Amino acid sequence: MSVSIFEVSFEKAVCISDIYCSISECLGFSVESVISEDLFWELSSAQQRVSVGLRVEWADQGYRTLVVGFCFLDVYGEALERLAMCLADRLTTKVAIGDYVNDVDFSTGRFIVVSPGGGREFGVEYSNDDFFDIRLISQKER
Repeated sequence: MSVSIFEVSFEKAVCISDIYCSISECLGFSVESVISEDLFWELSSAQQRVSVGLRVEWADQGYRTLVVGFCFLDVYGEALERLAMCLADRLTTKVAIGDYVNDVDFSTGRFIVVSPGGGREFGVEYSNDDFFDIRLISQKER
C-alpha cells in the first residue's frame, strides 16, 4: 500500500489545533500522530504508516481552510465522505470534498458539500487566483 492523499475544504477558518484534534478523532489516530506534511516526509516508512501528515492553507474569502492530508489509509470515495461528515460535525462548518459520485479520472470542478448534522449537497467550483468557493447546484443541474 502506498501513501494516500486526501483534500477537504472548510467553509470557515479553522485553527490548526482544532484541525489536528478533529482529524485524529475522525481517522482514529492519536493526536500525537497527526503532524505537519514536512515532518511526515521525514519519518521512516514504518512511522508514516501510523501517522497523518497535514498541509493547511487559509484564505480570506470563499472556503477559508484547505487541508491536504497524507496517510496510509484509503481515504477516498465513501471513506472521504465519512471523514467530511465527521469533520463537519466536530468543527460545525460545511466541508467540501471532490465529487466521487461521477466516475471520472480527472478533476471536474464538482464537489460534494456536507453540513453538520449530515446534510449533503452538490456544487461546482467558482473562484479566481485569490480564493476558492462553491456554488451549490440544483437537482436539475447535476
